Amino acid sequence: MEGDLCKIKPMSLTQECHTIIQNITDQLYPVIMDHLKNIQPLKIKYLDDDSFANIFDLLDELNDEFISLSKYETRLMFPLILNLFKEDCKSMENCNHATELQTLITKKEDRINNLVLSLEVEAELLEPEKKETVLSIINIFAHNYTNTKHELHKCILQLQRKKGIIVNQKSEKEA
Repeated sequence: MEGDLCKIKPMSLTQECHTIIQNITDQLYPVIMDHLKNIQPLKIKYLDDDSFANIFDLLDELNDEFISLSKYETRLMFPLILNLFKEDCKSMENCNHATELQTLITKKEDRINNLVLSLEVEAELLEPEKKETVLSIINIFAHNYTNTKHELHKCILQLQRKKGIIVNQKSEKEA
């Protein structure tokens, strides 16, 4: 039986990226959406609680930003990434579009990460019994989302290297 483990082939870059994208669309994003559905009941429960004023604003922004990001990715970016495996990007008209779209998505991800960080700071001010839902939303982003997106970005960079695509990686300060 142990000898069989040595025969397992490592996943190809194509398989790895496809698996990550499928995990994001089939598992991660639906779980995040379920967590974000808790915002409305939380608003109803703590409608008159001033300690939630900033948190509600941040949660609304996070919800909007996440929905926007997920639409860009599922409708545009993920199909484009998977298409890069099939075609030579140097001959694709959409190659420049892919890098522009990647830049937009990176900005949205940065915005989401900043909102989660702000939520963490605001949640520290809440009484312990009021934190559960907010902490749950923070944790899904701070752990599952961040780790999975890191793996996706790594895969995209590996794909770009493999395809010979040069991407101008400017920091936000330089842009």
